[in-house]
Order: sequence, then structure tokens, then C-alpha cells
Amino acid sequence: MGGSDQWGNIVMGVDLARRLVGQEVFGQTCALLTTASGAKFGKSAGNAVWLDATKTPVFDFWQYWRNVEDSDVARFLKIFTELPLAELQRWDSVQGAELNEGKKLLATEVTALVHGRDAALQAASAAQAAYAAGHGGSAAGGIDNLPTLQIPQGDLATGVSIIDLIMQTGTANTRSDARRLMEQGGVRLGDAVIKDVSATLPANLFAAPSVEAVLSLGKKRRFRLVAG
Repeated sequence: MGGSDQWGNIVMGVDLARRLVGQEVFGQTCALLTTASGAKFGKSAGNAVWLDATKTPVFDFWQYWRNVEDSDVARFLKIFTELPLAELQRWDSVQGAELNEGKKLLATEVTALVHGRDAALQAASAAQAAYAAGHGGSAAGGIDNLPTLQIPQGDLATGVSIIDLIMQTGTANTRSDARRLMEQGGVRLGDAVIKDVSATLPANLFAAPSVEAVLSLGKKRRFRLVAG
């Protein structure tokens, strides 16, 4: 059994079984799952999402579903959640900003199925906190659930490279990718966009105990910075 793109491999397996053991076996394919734009899910397509939290952290898993295309929301709710279909019909006609609530529902329900309801709610809370921190609001009540980067207090005086932090998160494969992300305005510390590729963390970043530092990379990834 497999996706329709595996038909060739399945046919070869059927023939191999016939030749080796003389038995008749059967193959079955299902329609390949794709996004509305036609992209399939998988490593080769560059959009793999893993069930293993060591490969796709729970927060990133939630964010993946939160950021699906608008035209996929209603379909994915029906495919990937166990919510009653009668409750999901309304999303077929929802458009615009209201779809954001559908995306949050999708992200929370899928994450709950894979990682548990508590983890899903923590991820949702962390995402809200990260959004608030990056838009001038309060980050209380969820920022602690973001993936955390520990910054040695002593290193701040000599300079902690933003490029090095990006590489540490695994967001970029190469330093060139990290620099490109910065130059394109995809890196923020709090609500400040950082485009200078030679930038370092402020030496007084953790001067006040109440300071909460959030590093945002692209549209999906948020990290809490703490003194290590």
C-alpha cells in the first residue's frame, strides 16, 4: 500500500513476490496528498513534517499547520482531525481573516492527536505569546513554552553573533542561508528587525530580570532567549 507516486515500486514488489514465492499478492495506492498549490508532503518536496518531536518540535509542528494555505484549511480539517463533519462544514465558506481561527483549530487538533492535548494547548499559548512579544504586546502566559536557547551571560560582553544563533536553531542549513534570511528581513529580536549580518545580541539583553527576549526567524519559528 502506498501513495500513487509509488505505483512503480509496488508493481515491482508484486512481481518479486510472484517470482520468489509463487504467490499472488496485490498492491493498492491512494491519491497522493498535496497542498492546494500541488506540492506534496515529504522530504523531497522540502516540506516534511515529522511526528517525532526530536525532528519536528511540538511548537514547530503546531506552527506548520497554523500556516497552511487558506484554500487548504477546510480540506485539512476534514482529513487530519477527528472533529464531526457537521461541525466542519462551516469552514467551506469562510474566507479572509476569519480563516485564521480555522487554522488555529486545525493546528491544535492535529497536534493534540500526535502529542496530546496539553502539549497542543501549550504550543498554541506559546504561539500567541510570541506574536504578542513581536507586536508590542505582553508575552506573559506562554513564552515559557517556546523552544529555548541558553545564552551564557559572559558571552554577551564579547558579542553573541545572530548568525551563530540562527545556525544553532537549525533554521538555516548554511551561513549563507542565515545571512540571506537576515538581509530579507526575516530575523527579529522582539519587534526589531535585524538586517545587519554582523549584528550581535545587545550586551545588556538580560540586564533586567523581567526582560523576555524572543528571537523570530521567518514567519514560523520563535525562540525564547534566556541567560544560561
